[in-house]
Amino acid sequence: VEKATVHALTHRKDLTWLRIEPCDSSKIPEMLSYLCSQGEHPFFVQQNSNGEAKWLELMISQAVLPKFERHIKGSSVILKVLHSGLTCITAVGDGFWQEPKVIERALQSLQKPTVLFDCKNNVLNMFIQQGNLEEILERLHKALIEV
Repeated sequence: VEKATVHALTHRKDLTWLRIEPCDSSKIPEMLSYLCSQGEHPFFVQQNSNGEAKWLELMISQAVLPKFERHIKGSSVILKVLHSGLTCITAVGDGFWQEPKVIERALQSLQKPTVLFDCKNNVLNMFIQQGNLEEILERLHKALIEV
């Protein structure tokens, strides 16, 4: 890709960032299967470790959180809410890694800090605290699509 392009912007509101520990990889499929059975497809799923300690972090809808908490209650894991009330704004395109200026324009257009930033070469996920979404989307559109 010679020049980065943004094809579309989308967003999802009312998200919660969770940590589940301890969580070895054998527990992940069952948790994701349960969430899928509830119509939930997490935005972000990442297993982390520090020495022997392993945990899972994921971003799900606040609406499904109570069901998920009931589902894992009584198991050997602890669920901790890291952040709630988040919005994810996603830019879909190509060549983001080849042209970091696109990432810079996107982050500057938010005019607020990200809680979590996830970048692939064709997707930018910017997780922010909710608020002023229409204004933010308008600024992003001008900075990334109307360029």
